[in-house]
Amino acid sequence: MNLQDAIDINKENLKLWSAINKGRLTKVKEAIENGATLHTCPPIERRSDDNFMQHSPLHIAAQKGWNEAIQLLVKYSADPNASNRLQQKPIHWAAYYGHIDTVKLLTSLGVELFPHDDDGETTITWAANQGHINIIDFLIAHGGDIKEQNEKDGYTALHWAAREGKTLMARHLIKKGADINSVNTQGLTPLDIAMVYGKFATAKALKNILENGSTN
Repeated sequence: MNLQDAIDINKENLKLWSAINKGRLTKVKEAIENGATLHTCPPIERRSDDNFMQHSPLHIAAQKGWNEAIQLLVKYSADPNASNRLQQKPIHWAAYYGHIDTVKLLTSLGVELFPHDDDGETTITWAANQGHINIIDFLIAHGGDIKEQNEKDGYTALHWAAREGKTLMARHLIKKGADINSVNTQGLTPLDIAMVYGKFATAKALKNILENGSTN
């Protein structure tokens, strides 16, 4: 590749990055057809509109729940299992932002449903800490293990729900079989975590469950 070709591709990469962020599907297609890279958009600078995380275009589309763009990108051979610099995949972000239709679309494309990022977190923990019960139920129905503990810190989905004060999620996870007495690497239960992070409504709910055995 000569210098001019490299410059031209970089221009198209920047156009693709801009089009994905602004939701302009026609411009996305135009940049792709003009040679933009489909794998990872280039980092620009460390500012609010950069790509320091080195997301692929699919990561951004998944964050937005933009299924039309995902289908277009895959049509042009983008990898729906692509990882960013922290080993986070598009399905992590779809789960985090609560885009159940995007999670289902990515599942239909054959992606790994429970990938681990650099911190050992999966789609289940990402959905749990944001309180997305419908996504948790979908993942459980597809073989997800809500009792799985992060090898790094021993957190379960229930620990994350407790940390973020997602009381309804915490109750739901327990109904689905989560272990309220599980401890992380510091020996802390979900109740302990809720107390440490000041999520007192969630702590009260967990305490009631422990004392009364009811999640209602």
